[in-house]
Amino acid sequence: DDEHAGRRMKRILRILRTLTRPRVFVPLALTAGLLVALFSLANLGAAITIMARFRRRDLVYFLLLMLGYEVVRGAQWSYCLRQLRLRIPLRIQVFAFALSEVTKALPVGNYFQNYILKLNNAANFSRSSVATTLIVVEEVVVCLAGVVVLGLGAWTLWARIAILTGAALVAGLILLSLRLYRKRTQPTWVTRSPQLRQLADGLGEFREGARDMLRPRPLAVTLCFSAAYLALAGAGLYVVARGLGVTGVSIGDALAVYGFSLALGLLIPIPVDIGVIELGGLGAFMAFGAGRDVALSAMLVNRLLSMGASLALACLVVALLRSEAPALFKRASERPALPTQLTPDSQAIR
Repeated sequence: DDEHAGRRMKRILRILRTLTRPRVFVPLALTAGLLVALFSLANLGAAITIMARFRRRDLVYFLLLMLGYEVVRGAQWSYCLRQLRLRIPLRIQVFAFALSEVTKALPVGNYFQNYILKLNNAANFSRSSVATTLIVVEEVVVCLAGVVVLGLGAWTLWARIAILTGAALVAGLILLSLRLYRKRTQPTWVTRSPQLRQLADGLGEFREGARDMLRPRPLAVTLCFSAAYLALAGAGLYVVARGLGVTGVSIGDALAVYGFSLALGLLIPIPVDIGVIELGGLGAFMAFGAGRDVALSAMLVNRLLSMGASLALACLVVALLRSEAPALFKRASERPALPTQLTPDSQAIR
């Protein structure tokens, strides 16, 4: 009994040490603070009562929209990998994508799919992360463009001014950075340190991948993918609002609310987006004249159903690939790592 109690105490102390680490404690504290602020702006009890009225038939429509959302996102992910000339088996692409859909709300969770590819020696992390970074950036661009075009109710004027001003500043900074970037060789102090040299090599691989993606055709195709699945997600929010009895919000309003809240979650530099998206959506719904309790209910139901759909997708993929999943991780120790430099054939293609 004493040994059992001692082992239990050690496990508890180990958990407490993990929770008090800054990389764990800070995201948890921020999420808790955002949720407290969110619930203080509306009546949580009234919101739960409204959530209980969600119509079952609207759940079917929402899940169908989420299915289309995941299919289009997965197709975009696969297209980006092909444009980067990464020949990865489809089963590994699907496995990595499905698990990343569950982790994307966590700190740097969007890049979990790139970690899985690296773990299985399927792709260089720096190169494959170009696809993930481009997808995230295009989501912000499409969402903000949608807010400018569709408006944001009572916030339309200041939202358009802020977005257009910010876009001009970002474009100016990018152009300035490109003009200042002249040096191609690594400084001596970088080559002396193995860690810095590895970091510089990774940045060089990322730059090479960015050159492949930042061309007119790939950019146009991926932007179309982004617009398509974001429209499906915005339509899902509209279905949720209608299912809760909100009649004063149109499909265009719901698309603007979703775009504003998602862009806010991606742009604010905090590790997690849980709470940020809901706060942004709450304010945007209220700008269109919706009540606080109804707006909070819509954002909470949308979050819960979206997370449930992503989790169901991941479970389905793992079930279908149950014989492949252990082998995928086992390959990390069996196969040599991919070379970071381009092959002569790829140079000829360039």
